[in-house]
Amino acid sequence: MSRLPVRWRLTLAFACVMAIVLAATGLFVRQRLAANLDGAVAASLRSHAADVAALAQQSDTGLADAKHSRLLGQGPQLAQIVDVRGRVMDATPGLPRRSLLSPAELAKARAGSVVVRRTLVAGDQPVRLLGLPIRAQGQWLIVVVGQSLEEDRRAVDDLTRLLLIGGPAALLLASLAGYALAGASLRPVEVMRRRERAFVADASHELRSPLTMLRTELELMARDQPSGADLIAATASAIDETRRLGRLADDLLLLTRADSERFALHRTVASPGELVRGAAARARRQPSAVGLRVDAHADADAPLVLVDVDRVTQALDNLLDNAIRHAASAVEITAEGGGSTVEIHVRDDGAGFPPEFLPQAWERFTRADAARTDDGTGLGLSIVRTIAELHGGRAHAANRPGGGADVWISVPSCAEARTAAADDALAAALPPGREDL
Repeated sequence: MSRLPVRWRLTLAFACVMAIVLAATGLFVRQRLAANLDGAVAASLRSHAADVAALAQQSDTGLADAKHSRLLGQGPQLAQIVDVRGRVMDATPGLPRRSLLSPAELAKARAGSVVVRRTLVAGDQPVRLLGLPIRAQGQWLIVVVGQSLEEDRRAVDDLTRLLLIGGPAALLLASLAGYALAGASLRPVEVMRRRERAFVADASHELRSPLTMLRTELELMARDQPSGADLIAATASAIDETRRLGRLADDLLLLTRADSERFALHRTVASPGELVRGAAARARRQPSAVGLRVDAHADADAPLVLVDVDRVTQALDNLLDNAIRHAASAVEITAEGGGSTVEIHVRDDGAGFPPEFLPQAWERFTRADAARTDDGTGLGLSIVRTIAELHGGRAHAANRPGGGADVWISVPSCAEARTAAADDALAAALPPGREDL
C-alpha cells in the first residue's frame, strides 16, 4: 500500500469512504421504505377492520354482497367474520371456509387484537392479518382482515435491485471524480516537489565545484608545503573559493527564507539617485570593470522609495556584476519614473540574451549560453526578482534594439509603500470577515 503513488492511495481511501457512505445510505433508504410501507399496511388494515365491523353490526346481507369488498386476487384486501369457536360466519369471495387464524391466534384476538403474517396457498402470496373482537348480532365475533404484501415486497425488491446496480455505478463515478480531484490537488505539490528536487540537485552541483577546488588547494598545500609567493597564491585561491561558498550559501538561504515567508525586510526611506550612484561606484572598483565605462543617472523627479537598502543594494550589485561581465565597453544604471513606482535599469552594450532564454531568465540555476554566464551560479537574477517581489515590485529583462541587455526592477515609491504597509497592518489587525471596515 505504501508503494502506491499518493494519488492512488487518496483515490482508494476516497473510494472506501464513499462505499461505506453509499452502503449505509442504501441500507437506511431500504429500511425507511420498508418501515413506511409497513406503517401504511397497518393503517390500511385498521381502517378496513373498522369498515368490516360496521358492516357486520349494521348489515344483514353479509360480506359476500358488500360492494366495497375486493377479492384477494383482484386487490390487496380480504376479510372474514369468525365466531368465538372458530367457525367462519362470513368472508369475502374466494377465501376458504375455514378461519385464517389458528385457535391460539383466535384466543389472543378474543383478548384484544392480534397481527400475524402468513402466506396463502392460493397464489403463494404473503399477507398480513389483523384480528379484532367486536360485539355484533348479540354475540362476540372476531373480525379478521388481511392485505397482500406482494406489492410492498415488489417495491422493496425493486429498490434493492436499483441500489445494487446504481450503487456501484455511483461509486465508480465518484472514484473517477476523486481520482481527477486528487490529481488536480496534488499537481501543485508535484510541481513543488520537482522544483525542490531540482533545487537540491542544482545546489549540490554548485556547491561541489568550490568545495572540490578548495579541497584540491588544501591537498596541494599539504603535499607540496609551498612557501613564499606560492603559499600566498595557494592561500588566496583557497580564500576565494571559501568566499564563493559563503556567497552561494547566503544566496540559497535568502531564497529559502523567501519561499517559506520567513524573510523580514528592514525598510527605510532612500533616494533612488543615491542607490544607483552608490552601486555604480562599487561596480567601478571591481577588477572586471577595468576598461569599462560605468555611468549612473537618476531622474530629478524620481520620488523617494521605502526599501530595505541592504537588499536593494544586493540586487543592484547582482545586476551590475552580470552586466559588467558581458558588456563590450559601457554599462549604465539609471533610476527612472515617478508617481507610484520607480524603475532602476541596468543596461550594457554586450551581446544580449539569447531570445529563447528570456522567458526563463529569472528561474533558479538557469543560465544562457556560456558567452552570457561564464562562471556564475545562475542565482543572481533569481535573487534580484525575489528581492523586487518582496518589496511589492517586479523584475524585467529585455534585449535592447541596438544590442545589449536591459534588466530592471520596479519598486513602489515611498508614499505607495507606506500605504501598502498600512493596509497590510490594518488587514492583519482586523478580525476575520471585517475587511470592509
